[in-house]
Amino acid sequence: VVIGVLLLVLAAIHPGWAQDDVSASPVTYLDVRGLGSRGDGVADDTEAIQAALDTGRNVLLPRGMYRVRATLHFKAHAQQLLGEGTFGGEGDWGRGTLVWGGPEGGTIVDAGKSACLLANMTINGQGKRAAVGIHLNDGTTGAGVWAQRIENVQVRECGVGVEFGPGPFPVFAHDALLRRCEILHCMTGVHNIAASQAFFQCTIAFCEEVGYSGAAEGRAGFHGCVFSSNELDVRLSQASFAAFGTWFANARRGTIHGT
Repeated sequence: VVIGVLLLVLAAIHPGWAQDDVSASPVTYLDVRGLGSRGDGVADDTEAIQAALDTGRNVLLPRGMYRVRATLHFKAHAQQLLGEGTFGGEGDWGRGTLVWGGPEGGTIVDAGKSACLLANMTINGQGKRAAVGIHLNDGTTGAGVWAQRIENVQVRECGVGVEFGPGPFPVFAHDALLRRCEILHCMTGVHNIAASQAFFQCTIAFCEEVGYSGAAEGRAGFHGCVFSSNELDVRLSQASFAAFGTWFANARRGTIHGT
């Protein structure tokens, strides 16, 4: 019930969450190609993309494959990193794609700012060489972050596709939204250390260990989501069951396990 109320409140506060796909305007987005990024799948585009993020402006990632060798960090609250293109037969070349080219165990994107948006792209961990595809930080610096969004993003071949938390504040103050995302071929699809999330029309599939893992201080709501071909679909701690809960509506899931 709590998670159901949370979903309704978040939708009321952020009405754009229920709208059509996000798109970019050249006037308001900084194109990474203007800072030297090539997107050819070979060149190291890390510095150019990070330089764009460091401006604090919204950043556009045009169609192409952008190899990164270090974690990309958001630098401003409400900042957006927006890819170009859609899911389709062209694969990674048909949209803006971040491909991990760094050492094993790295994180590709750290989106540790309030109201930030990561949308319309693919994040490829290259055979699970990346430990984490997207990390959403819940304010470990003491400021706290809220209302982070991931929309129309495919994350695949990472140790953990999307990781939330931890943070020093009561977790009911935090929220994140994943909408129309695909998390595929990871060891763990989503790992929730300490945060609250709402998932709308997402697919979590082909994960070798678990699709969604919820720790004691984490909770989530799933609406219209699909769990498919995971070793285990959902794993929740007993404390998560008792104190916070996980809520499903019109979600197709198989195995749920409490530890």
